[in-house]
Amino acid sequence: MNQVKQKRDYVRWFLNFRLKNPKAAKLLINISRTSHILDQVTFVDDITAKNNALLISARGTRTFPFLCKINGLYYSNPDDILETINQLPENEPLYICLAHPERPVIPEFLDTNTAVDDDMVKSLQQIWLNIAQKEILQEIDMALDKNDEQEFVRLTQKLRQIKG
Repeated sequence: MNQVKQKRDYVRWFLNFRLKNPKAAKLLINISRTSHILDQVTFVDDITAKNNALLISARGTRTFPFLCKINGLYYSNPDDILETINQLPENEPLYICLAHPERPVIPEFLDTNTAVDDDMVKSLQQIWLNIAQKEILQEIDMALDKNDEQEFVRLTQKLRQIKG
């Protein structure tokens, strides 16, 4: 069995889990249907030291719902990155971490020699918090524009939770 098919099967298996960010499922389906992208994919346990990297988490994990870093830019919305991924040069790998509560048998295309850098993890966490706060602030502005008090209260509570 070739690696593209194995990778496609792994993505399909992962999609059986409920994802923390449901929009990420559409992105994964598109990636799994595109052989030239799958050819560039290396599945990893950790994306902290990787340049072109994607983290998608299933419920039941203690990881961010979704995080993507392509060419030094961070993305928090899966809808925004498919075209960017399609434009990656063929010689550049795309590292994907599919965080799930179960651990399958590790296929040979899974890179398990990834070093964990605590400072990088903290940086990614801060970036994720900043992105989440920015998105919530934008939603709060929209709620205010619509005079939607209930949505405003819900979002401000959510923002307080994120800020801790």
